[in-house]
Amino acid sequence: MWLNKIKENSERINSQGGQDGVIDYIISNIEIENKYCVEFGYSGTDWETSQPNCGNLVLTRGWDNLFFDGYHHNEEMNLHKIFITTENILDAFKKHNVPKKLGYLSVDVDSTDLWLTEKLLSEYEPSFFSVEFNPNIPIHYAITLPNDPINSTWSGKVFGCSLKCLYIMSKKFGYSLVYAGKVSQDGHHDAFFIKDELIKDQDKPTLYDFQDVIEPIHHKNTDGKWEICLDYECFLETNDVKKSQKVVKEICRNIFC
Repeated sequence: MWLNKIKENSERINSQGGQDGVIDYIISNIEIENKYCVEFGYSGTDWETSQPNCGNLVLTRGWDNLFFDGYHHNEEMNLHKIFITTENILDAFKKHNVPKKLGYLSVDVDSTDLWLTEKLLSEYEPSFFSVEFNPNIPIHYAITLPNDPINSTWSGKVFGCSLKCLYIMSKKFGYSLVYAGKVSQDGHHDAFFIKDELIKDQDKPTLYDFQDVIEPIHHKNTDGKWEICLDYECFLETNDVKKSQKVVKEICRNIFC
């Protein structure tokens, strides 16, 4: 089963860690309808220093691309400066004619990653996608920053969402978690998901198969940002932000402080 060998293919070419090798291995094993990749946020204005997940796909594999970032712009790279939110992300994709079944989506904004991905998957069907997760959060907690692009900013151990949040969200749209990087070994903490219909013949990992990627990174939170984090499972049941924050308040204090 080739899914079990993804980690063995970790290799850095342009990416921050071993994402390039993981991506290359995945595209060699699944059918890609559109060789088109989208990445946000993109942390620079060139290929070398920005360490994009999509870099090798564009420069070596000849894929078409679209990049978004809140601070950078470069027409030659099809990089556009835009502060992405769940309110404007679908319009931005439509404006740039992103195919509904794009090949690969990479999300890393350190804040509303879960909510942005969830919004996109409501209308778009990437063959596979990756989202950075927060490895400080134990595997059994579905904890995330709220869908608040102004206040949900990175602060020490507080950023993004837990791996369990992404696992739950991906299942709603017919995707399976297939690989998650460990910072101390792989140089990144991105989680990769593949559309279920493309891996029908594979034994899919469970969430707890990735227990070993959980490890502390960054410094403790000191500005109280941990207090706005919420329980994603509770939110899905109640649609109540305050209640979802209350049920994990003490848990978040222990994890982030």
